[in-house]
Parts: sequence; C-alpha cells; structure tokens
Amino acid sequence: AHGYKVRSACSGGQALEMVAACLPQLILLDVQMPDMNGYEVCRQLRRGAPTLAVPVIFVTGGNDVETENEAFDAGGDDYVSKPINMPVLLARVRNLLLRDVNTKDLEGKFHNVVHSSPAALLIATEAEGVITANLIAARTFGYCAVGELLGMPLDRLIPDYRQHLPTQTQHLALGEVGPSNGVEIACRRKSGDAFFVAATFSRVMSPGGELAMVSLQDISDQKKLMSDLGVSRTLIRELAARNEAAREMERKHIARDVHDELGQVLTALRMDILMARRDYQAMAPELGGKLTD
Repeated sequence: AHGYKVRSACSGGQALEMVAACLPQLILLDVQMPDMNGYEVCRQLRRGAPTLAVPVIFVTGGNDVETENEAFDAGGDDYVSKPINMPVLLARVRNLLLRDVNTKDLEGKFHNVVHSSPAALLIATEAEGVITANLIAARTFGYCAVGELLGMPLDRLIPDYRQHLPTQTQHLALGEVGPSNGVEIACRRKSGDAFFVAATFSRVMSPGGELAMVSLQDISDQKKLMSDLGVSRTLIRELAARNEAAREMERKHIARDVHDELGQVLTALRMDILMARRDYQAMAPELGGKLTD
C-alpha cells in the first residue's frame, strides 16, 4: 500500500534461503520464530558480506531494556514493539532506507576518491587484510592489478606498519589524519625488494569495524638522490682538500725555489760585485759608485 514490495518467510531458515536467493533492501525480523529465533537469524546475516549492511528492524512483543539490548547486540539497526504502530514503523523503514541510499552514495564517492587519488592508498583490516587499494598502490608495490593486493595481510607489504598506527581510533566521517604523518618506513615489493616510502597512517572506525588506512609515496628515488648527493658532497670536500694541499705544496715549492736557487744566485752576484768594486774602483772612481749603488 505504501509502495514497498514485501516478501514473507514463515521461519528463520526459510528467511535465510530467501535472502540468499534475492538480497532485500531491508528486513523486518520477528524475534520469535519456529526453528530459530530472530537474534540467531540476524547473527547469521551479519556473518556474510552481502547481507552485512542490510538494515534489520526487530519486531517483538517484548518491551524491556534487556530485549532491546539483545536485539542491538545481535546486529539489529532498529527495534519496534508490538502492537505495531504503523506510522512509526513506516517512518523507521523510510529512514533506514534513506540512510542506506546515503551510505551507498558516500561509499561511491569514497571509492572515487580512493581511485582518483594521486597518492597510493591502502585500506585494511586485521582479519581480512587489504580490502581497498588503488592502481597507484598496486604499481608502487610491483603488482599489475588492484585485485592482487586484495586480501593480502598489510604486514606483508609494510612489515612494521603496526608500530606507526595511531593509538587513538577516529571516526571515518571526521576524516582526520593520525599523528604519524609523513613517516619514513620500509616496504616490500612483489619481487621481495625493499624500498622506502613516506607514509601517513590512520586508524578509523567504520560500520564494518576498525580499519587501518595508509597513504604513501615512494621515495626510493629521492633517497637514492640524497645518497648520491651525499657522496658528491664528500667527493667535493675531498677534492677541495686535495686542491688546497696542492696549492700549499706549490707555494712551498715556489718558496724553496726563491730561497734556494734565486737566493744563491743573488748571493753569488753580490759577492762578484763586491769583488769587482774592490779590484777596479781604484782605476775608475765613477765605476766604484755605480757598483756601490
């Protein structure tokens, strides 16, 4: 009557079979059923990836806090007591479906952000390994396709990532960056070769549980460049020291030439002039003055 297509199941087992055959947008789940109760049905729904995010509204005759808490602990999204108030139920159905649409829209935008990012991005859980990555990340680690990374333990790619994860868990909607911004860390390529990246680590809470998010940039070329630059600077310093030593050696050589060779020549010349003045100034007095000068 309100534009929803409804399918009914008479038992928990039948409900699970129907859900497996045709995934619904929302489930109204009675707590009391013949073969298994609604709590167990909901727990089984939450174990499978396809039904993990399907909204579940529990319907029960119980109206106490314990029953309500058990419904939410089993994975329910909302709770309606009998007798059912139809306007309230329809409002909650409408709100949950709208939330589901908004969530899928947000997931689509998030998917676009991840795959259009200029940086390599990895998102992983402890249990499932890498659940999302972009092509840049795949190529950074030496893989041809994103699919090769999915399901891989994050520590196979980044062995020491845990020690750089922030201790504080943030909510995904906040979009905050953890304190370990721009950490230089070693990673491992598909070939087994080690390389270095500048990485930003975040620990966030999503509806599906806690996620580790890593944004990284390969800095192997920069590190090699810096290493080469360091070697070049060392060589330049050594060359400058050698040049200075060579100049000092040349100065000493020139000083020795001046002192030893030119000095000896000048001394001999002075002795000759003195002898000439002694021997010949009596014959030519004007020559004596010249020789004295």
